[in-house]
Amino acid sequence: MPTANIDPYESSGSLFECVECGGRVEAESNPGKCDGCGGEVRNLSVHQE
Repeated sequence: MPTANIDPYESSGSLFECVECGGRVEAESNPGKCDGCGGEVRNLSVHQE
């Protein structure tokens, strides 16, 4: 019987992007503000409408 191929990718954190300047940072939790411009950051793995 064939074995299932499992994606070995494991995230070590979430990727956050600044809505003002587009800067990105990887962190365990939302850093709140962008280090570059002070703008709001959002989690890229969460669907945005």
